[in-house]
Parts: sequence; C-alpha cells; structure tokens
Amino acid sequence: ELAIRELERRHAAERDSLVAFIRHFFKKEKGKDFAENWHYAVIADALKDVLEGKCPRLIINSPPGSGKTELITKCFPVWALGRRPDLQIIATGYSTTLTQTYGSEARDYYQSDTYRHVFPRRSPIREDTNTKGFWKNESGGSYYATGTGGSITGQRAHLFIIDDPAKPDEADSDVIRSGINGWYDNTVLSRLFDPVRDAVIIIMQRTHEDDLCGYLMEKELAGTGEKWRKIILPATATETDQYRKEGEPLQKNRYPLEALKALKLSQGPANFW
Repeated sequence: ELAIRELERRHAAERDSLVAFIRHFFKKEKGKDFAENWHYAVIADALKDVLEGKCPRLIINSPPGSGKTELITKCFPVWALGRRPDLQIIATGYSTTLTQTYGSEARDYYQSDTYRHVFPRRSPIREDTNTKGFWKNESGGSYYATGTGGSITGQRAHLFIIDDPAKPDEADSDVIRSGINGWYDNTVLSRLFDPVRDAVIIIMQRTHEDDLCGYLMEKELAGTGEKWRKIILPATATETDQYRKEGEPLQKNRYPLEALKALKLSQGPANFW
C-alpha cells in the first residue's frame, strides 16, 4: 500500500492531465517526445469535461495529421479508465479493421508498465474478454471497437466515440452520407445507457456540408437536434483568435504553410480542410 501511494503521489499530474499523461507515456514507452501543440490542450480540457459529465456532446473538427486519433481514440479512453474503471466505451470509424487496430493499441497502452505506474490501482484486463476488438477489465470497464454504419447488437456505452465515420473520397456520395447520418439517428443514441447524460464524441475532418457534423449542426440550428460543444480547428486559421492569427497554420512546426499548400494541391480542395 505504501508503494502504491508513493506512485500515486509521484504521478498525480499525469492522472489529472491527459496532456501530461501522454507526454509522460511517449517519453517512457515510445522513447520520444510528444510533439505538443496548443490545440491538444484545448481538446484535452474538453475531454476532461466529457469524463466529468459536463459535456455530453462534443464535436471536434480538425485536418488529417493533427493527432486526433492518438489523443482521442487511443490515449483518452485508457486515461479515462484509470480515473473511472467501470467506464464502457464504444469506438467506431469508417474501417472496422482500422478501428480495431486502435483498440488493440489502446489495450497495449493499458497493459504497459508506464500505465501501471501512473494508475497503480488500475483494474486488470479479464482473460475471457481480451481481443483487439473488445476487451474488458475486472471492474466492468470495456473498449469495443467496430465500424461505422453497422449494428452494435448487445453493446452499450457511457462513451461513444465516432472517429472519421466516412472516407474523404466518399464525401460526394449521397447514399453513403445519408446512410451514416441515418445510422447516427437510429443506432448511436440507443447504444448509450443514458442518452441524456452519457457522452458522444465525434472527431472528423469536414468533407461536405452535409457530412455527419454538418447534418447534426443543421439539426441543432433548426431546433430539432442536440446541443453540441464544438472545437473547430481548420488547417489554416479563418480568423484571428487567442491562439493564432488569420491564415496561420494549425501546427506550424509540423505543417507550415508551404507544406499545407502542397497537400491541398495533391489532395484537392474537397479532401483538404
């Protein structure tokens, strides 16, 4: 017990702050520095509010390469399970295989020595439910990974993550867009234990005015949908705010303006945001 208390004292900052946790985890487990940027702190603050029940609906729009999957679909769930061991999570994305890979990496993070030091009271993973697509701990917490658009029979969650529900090159398909929007209406909320208090996080690159985020924002505006907290992070700032001036890149060290211009030319305006 004394050893556990000493670990808790030593790693109080990592348990309290998602960014501090990731910084420590990258250093110890990956042997490299976490490439920090101001937008990670903005997202992490919102995610903490989600976990504490202050933000049941969160939309995060950011461009490719902005670290959203690492932060939100891999690291946040395991950090959250350290703070709330009974948390049940469903994570979805346009590819079942890819989303289950994220689930497998999250499981590796959860089982690492570094995680055990930060959260010395973590609940062990159950031997009878331990696959890359679905793993549980002994306190009832779980991580279920699957594809967007399908049924999620028999699974419910306190936290439902939607990470890029459609491929950018399918953005012009009315059939695919309407299918995903209908899937949200007919499936997602019914998979929450409490549709009012439990949380939905949507993280995606905007690709069309009627993509999932556009659809939900339009419903909110019309007074027929849910109220969403929105974090909008375009690749280049559309106006001056407290973090950057108009025209400045989101990550000037990783993607300076010259790199963003090259990406826009290669990907096309529809796939670049």
